[in-house]
Amino acid sequence: MSKFTNELKRYYSCRWRLCYACGMAFLLLQTLRVDLSMAFVCMLKTPNRTTEEVNNTTNDQHCSGLENHSTNQTFEGEFEWSNSLQSNMLAGYFYGYMVTVLGGILADKYGGKRVLGASLLSASILAILHPSLSRISGYITLVLRILTGAVSGLLPPAIQSLFGRWGPPQEIGILIGFSFAGQLLGSIVGLSISGYLCVYGFDNGWGSIFYVFGGISFMFSCVWFYVVYDNPDVHPTISEEERSYLKKTIKCENAVKNVPWKRLFLSPAVWAINFGLHLNTLYFFTSLVIQNKYGYRTSQKTLNTMRNEITKTKTENKLFFEQRKINKQRNDTCNIKNISLLQLSLFHLLRVSKARKQNWKVPLE
Repeated sequence: MSKFTNELKRYYSCRWRLCYACGMAFLLLQTLRVDLSMAFVCMLKTPNRTTEEVNNTTNDQHCSGLENHSTNQTFEGEFEWSNSLQSNMLAGYFYGYMVTVLGGILADKYGGKRVLGASLLSASILAILHPSLSRISGYITLVLRILTGAVSGLLPPAIQSLFGRWGPPQEIGILIGFSFAGQLLGSIVGLSISGYLCVYGFDNGWGSIFYVFGGISFMFSCVWFYVVYDNPDVHPTISEEERSYLKKTIKCENAVKNVPWKRLFLSPAVWAINFGLHLNTLYFFTSLVIQNKYGYRTSQKTLNTMRNEITKTKTENKLFFEQRKINKQRNDTCNIKNISLLQLSLFHLLRVSKARKQNWKVPLE
C-alpha cells in the first residue's frame, strides 16, 4: 500500500501536472496543424459526383473498403483553388515551422511558460479567423498557415526548456515523452472529429472545424498562464519536499556550448530520423487525395484514421513499457519516437503488401 501511495503521490506532483498540461498543449496544437488537411475535403469544389456514382464506377474492381457505403450525399465546396495554391497551403505550415530554432532562445530569455502559452494562444486566434478570412482570398489562407506554423514551432523547444528546470534526471525522459505523446493523440482527435464536423458541423461543415478546435485551444491557453510556472522556486503550491528534491537533483548549467554542426550534418542517425519524420508527415495530408482519387466519404476516412491511430498507439505504448522493463536505467526520449516511426513504417508496408495480394487499390491514410 505504501508503494502504491508513493506512486500516486508522484503522478500528482507539480512536475507531473506540468507534464499533463504540456501534453494537452501539444494535443491542441496538433489539432490546429491537421485541421486544414481534413477541411480541404469539404472546402474545395469537386466534380459533380456523388459517392453513389463513385461506387458504381468501381463495380468492376472488388474493393471491400467501399462495399455497402452507397449514399446520395453530395459534398459541396466553396472554393476553386489551383493545385499549386493548395499545395502551398499545406506546405505553408512548415514554411513557418522553421522558426523552431528561435523557440529555445526565446524560452531561455522569457521563460517556457510565456513562450508556450503565447504560441498556443496565437495559433488558436489564427484558427478562429480562418473561416472568415479564407472566404476573402486563398492567399490569406496561405498567410494564415505560415503564421500558424511559425507560432506552433515555438512549442517543442519551450517544453524542453520547462523540463530542464522541472525534470529530475531519473524522470525527465518519460516526462518529455508523455508530453510529446500529446502530438499523436492530437492526430487521433483532430482527424477523427474533423471528419464528422465536416459533414455535420455548422458554417458549411468545414468552418466548424476551425471554430471548435480554435475555441478549445483559446480557452486552454488562458488556463495555461494560471497553472504553469517556469521553475519550482516561483510555484505557489509546490510542497517543500518536492521543491528540495528538484533543487537537489536538477543542476542547471548556464554555460553556452558550441553546437557541433559538422557532426550533426554528417551523422547517419540525424538523416535517418529526418527521413522517418518526413514520411510520417506525409501521413497527415492524404485526405484530399482520398476524396479526389478514391471516392472515400469523409466519415469513412474518419473511422479508418481513428482505427489506425489507436492501433498504432497501443503498439507503441506496449513496446515502450516492455523496453523500460528491460533497461530501467535509460531515459532516452528518442527511443519513444524511434518505436513510433518503426511501427508506423511497418504498418504501412503491411497494408501495401495486402493491397497488392488482393489486387485492389487503397489509400494509405
